[in-house]
Amino acid sequence: MTTLRGTGSDLVQRLNAISEVEKSIGNLLRHAQTCISELSKEKQISKTKMEESSQAFKKTLMQVEKELSEQMLYLSNVCVGSAHQG
Repeated sequence: MTTLRGTGSDLVQRLNAISEVEKSIGNLLRHAQTCISELSKEKQISKTKMEESSQAFKKTLMQVEKELSEQMLYLSNVCVGSAHQG
């Protein structure tokens, strides 16, 4: 039988972090949608506005990647010390 590592509050924090990642992915899709829809218009937004939208997309993407990497690292560390359950 394996023991669970961490505390209940640690689990809640990790679940909240994953929930925030989910929201960030929604924001990421909205930024991409804005850029794509503006490109398809006859009269496009200014170059500055487009750069702001693309920078917001990149920033959000980096945040999502960082948080998911941290979660995956945590899971790999937890799984290394436990017996295979499959």
